[in-house]
Amino acid sequence: MAQASEERIIEKMSEFFDTKLEPFIKQCRGASERALKAIDKIKREKNLVLFGIKEEDKEDTDKQVELVREVFNKLGVKDIIIDDIHRLGKKASDKKKAPRPLLVKLLTMIDKNRILRQKAKLKGQKIYINQDLSPEE
Repeated sequence: MAQASEERIIEKMSEFFDTKLEPFIKQCRGASERALKAIDKIKREKNLVLFGIKEEDKEDTDKQVELVREVFNKLGVKDIIIDDIHRLGKKASDKKKAPRPLLVKLLTMIDKNRILRQKAKLKGQKIYINQDLSPEE
């Protein structure tokens, strides 16, 4: 009898704390989600995604940098420092598929903005430059 009474007391206390803590837990989850989104946005802010750049079978990073520099030269934008570069997605077995986009991580926002201001010069060339946005954006 005493054990059943103790179990009921523990159950009531647990319900009480759950009720009182639930709003706080939701608030913490919301804050952590916002923080993660902000971190993701900061990580992407200096990135560009280039579409329509030919893809070769045995393409290494040096080749990718060379291809991107050719595009930047068409824009009249020189001396861009590329921090990292890689293709997005899985390589298609069908060679007729469009080339995978290239994610280009730049060192500065200044370089990114210089490129974005000049991207209209690519009109009609089937090469597109976009900002690296999250799926939600």
